[in-house]
Amino acid sequence: MTPIEIFMTWVAAILTLMVLSFLWKENKFYRIAEHVGVGAAAGHGTLTAINSIQTSCVTPLIGGNIVLIIPLILGLMVFMGLSKKLGWLTRYPMMFMVGTGIGVMLGAIMEGQIIGLLKATVTEVFVGDAFLAFSGLIVVIGFITTLSFFIFTKEHTGTLGTSAKIGRVFMMASFACNWSAEMIYYLGLMVSAFMFLINVWIKQAILGVI
Repeated sequence: MTPIEIFMTWVAAILTLMVLSFLWKENKFYRIAEHVGVGAAAGHGTLTAINSIQTSCVTPLIGGNIVLIIPLILGLMVFMGLSKKLGWLTRYPMMFMVGTGIGVMLGAIMEGQIIGLLKATVTEVFVGDAFLAFSGLIVVIGFITTLSFFIFTKEHTGTLGTSAKIGRVFMMASFACNWSAEMIYYLGLMVSAFMFLINVWIKQAILGVI
């Protein structure tokens, strides 16, 4: 390892240990690492945004694409929030961002998570493979019963009540699977941190083992 790589490895290892110290209790070392992480993320995000503005807006604008002056002006209007007199101007870019974001998000959710899944599920129900057909049927039952759980205009009694109870079971199973996946993900991150400390910091940076 080069001296720069060794130095950066030591920095990363010390910050990792400072973050892991939170497992003992909250302390000033953890808070320092937290502030460093937040500051680094904020700085990286700022530089990325500046580079994105330059490459996707300023450079094409100089090249003659006059239409891009509209998003540039809207972006600059966001900084009007720093002024008490002109702060109301920030409402217009926020209006465009929220409206566009909601429109794009709803379209993507409807197509990818509802319509697309329904098409795939219905297709699986009518295939020749018994396992896929059974799986698709379970998904259809879970979808219908879960929707029935959120029908609040009618009392959950009789058939609707039974369907709502089944939907609640499906939701609990879904929440449990999602929670388990989150735990596995974070445990993987912790294992990766320990592997970095052992294989990179101790073996390579300290002991010099390649």
